[in-house]
Amino acid sequence: MKVNIWVHKNNILNNKITEYSYTRPYHDRNEEWVQITITQDEFAQLEDKDSEISKAVDREQEWLIEQYNRNREAKDQISNTDEIEMKKEENSVIKEYLNLKGKDFPIWWENRTIEEKQIITGYFGHC
Repeated sequence: MKVNIWVHKNNILNNKITEYSYTRPYHDRNEEWVQITITQDEFAQLEDKDSEISKAVDREQEWLIEQYNRNREAKDQISNTDEIEMKKEENSVIKEYLNLKGKDFPIWWENRTIEEKQIITGYFGHC
């Protein structure tokens, strides 16, 4: 049995399929996707790789969530990584801290209020 899939031309040039589709992608405006025929075994390998990648991503997200939730009260904990971004956006002092250059930190830290320092240390789990 043979399987037809659509792959990006860069995958063919690199001899490594990292992304594929069962139908021609609707966003292929520049005709950069081509249809190829592969064996059933090759298709099974692609599916297995995809499964391994998603497992690795899941483990990484679990780790991020565990690290974020460590040393936080239950009310401040998150259940998915999207919430990390939302919490960052909620607080301008976090944004300011993340954009800070290392040499500027001591002066910046001295000028923070107690509440801002608590937000920073709480956010990074250094309470």
